[in-house]
Amino acid sequence: MIRWQGQYSEQLLKTVDWCLSLDHLSRPQSVFALQKALTKKVPKPELRKKHWLDHVVGKFKRKIEVQ
Repeated sequence: MIRWQGQYSEQLLKTVDWCLSLDHLSRPQSVFALQKALTKKVPKPELRKKHWLDHVVGKFKRKIEVQ
């Protein structure tokens, strides 16, 4: 979950972990249970305004990746 944190909602990551549980009784027991978890309303994350320095660093990183 830590690897994808910030790229996907916490609810989705927890649902994926739930589906991948080694204990078969800990996984969703029906398609309906999984569907219910996937369709649960999630509050939209707050978009933080980028600081001007973030733009400069982003451009610098892209230039390095191209070279």
